[in-house]
Amino acid sequence: MSRQRKEKNTRTSSKDNKEFTQVLNYIEKQLKYWAEYPIDKLAKVNGHAYIVADTIRKSKVENSQLRKFYHEAQAGFAALMHPKRKDTEKALTTLAMLVPRAYYAKDRGSISDEFLDFLKAALHVEKFRSKNTREFENDYKRFMEFFEAVVGYHKYL
Repeated sequence: MSRQRKEKNTRTSSKDNKEFTQVLNYIEKQLKYWAEYPIDKLAKVNGHAYIVADTIRKSKVENSQLRKFYHEAQAGFAALMHPKRKDTEKALTTLAMLVPRAYYAKDRGSISDEFLDFLKAALHVEKFRSKNTREFENDYKRFMEFFEAVVGYHKYL
């Protein structure tokens, strides 16, 4: 199967879960920046992170794979928030590389289409304002809060 064909089919199994598709559409089309994500939609039980975690869990993504991507994102956030030298470039690079790494993991069968779809929706560069460090920090922080909630709910479910 060609790479283009694989890319074209990544959302097929996601469409079975209407709530998951609605969350991805919210992230992709309605959310302008991560910092604007309402905490009540994000963290509550049956909220967006819960729905993403439940869908990823049902698609048989192992906790270790989910945490691997979470820890990579967390390393970028740590570089950004370093008290003495904030490394915005490293943080941007970390975010940018998560999707290609997810494609690689998907090709190896380590993650599901749903997890890949979540990362692609969540990591649009436009969702992170990089021109202003403070705004970028706020966007990255809210993304990390969302991702942390997904990891927590995934473990719980």
